[in-house]
Amino acid sequence: MKKLSALKPNIVDVARQAGVSTATVDRVLNNRPGVHPRTQTHVFQIAEELGYIAHAPGGGQFELTFDFIMPGENNAFMQRLGEELLQLSLRHARLPKIRLHWLDDYAPEKVTARIEKVRHDTQGIGLIALDNIGVRENLLTLIASKIPVITLATDISGIPHQGYVGTDNRMNGRLAGHLIGRFLDKSPHNIALFSGALAYRGHEEREMGFRHILADEYPHLTLLRTQEVRENDDMAFQILSDMVRSEAKFSAVYSIGYGSMGIARALVEMGLARDVVFVAHELHPESRKYLIDGTIDALIDAHPRIMAEQAIERLVAAATSQPLAPLMPTDTRIILKENVPAK
Repeated sequence: MKKLSALKPNIVDVARQAGVSTATVDRVLNNRPGVHPRTQTHVFQIAEELGYIAHAPGGGQFELTFDFIMPGENNAFMQRLGEELLQLSLRHARLPKIRLHWLDDYAPEKVTARIEKVRHDTQGIGLIALDNIGVRENLLTLIASKIPVITLATDISGIPHQGYVGTDNRMNGRLAGHLIGRFLDKSPHNIALFSGALAYRGHEEREMGFRHILADEYPHLTLLRTQEVRENDDMAFQILSDMVRSEAKFSAVYSIGYGSMGIARALVEMGLARDVVFVAHELHPESRKYLIDGTIDALIDAHPRIMAEQAIERLVAAATSQPLAPLMPTDTRIILKENVPAK
């Protein structure tokens, strides 16, 4: 793309070329929240092509390009992680270029197709994907061609990648079980368990940890059949509503992944918001609302900024042949109504 004039480009040039307001460009380039990750990516790209961000801290054009492949653009956690990746890339000393690739869903063929599309002009790939044989084989080919690969939030088994960036999901499941066990009294209770997609290794590990702590420490609690909602809030809403109408008895719900907002909505509409203990994952504007009104009793929250920092540092080190330090799981935090962080 040619520059708009022989003069040094300014913020108006970037805004005009990107089709957004100057206020949006200012928010993006100064790392302020409130801009959709896709718009952030577009503004960064235009600013780079016009030469505007050559004067940003770190200086110079992008030396490295990393591609992050993530499903569920409407998933609030994915959006938080995408925003952190874009913002942190501008503050990194190497000023890597981050390209976010949003997929409509988690279908493995969509992941492998996107990997094939970017593999010839990338210096590293981070992805959130199912633990699937097709995805695994595709990644093995990438790694054999010396392209660094990291997984985020959920790992993939059997690949010699540069690391998994995320929390200890088995520990997260045990934590959820411990919370529900402490919230309920010592009498027998049924627990409803909802999974976004069990083909995610992280979701499988959370269920494993949840089941183990209930068996070890809370044997009076009985798990009902796991409900898989395919990362879909509407499906989660319908399944829980049908369970209530069929007079299924349960005193608590644990939502392993995406779908929690559908469950919360169903609990409210069925008049059970204050009667059923509900533990879910990730703080975002909608879950915050349900936490404050008492529908959600506790959230187990990851730290997207820490994950983004580790992901970028890891890919930079791998792409520049630096030693890779041992990678520890990122911490989680328990958020209750009384300690919900300020916005």
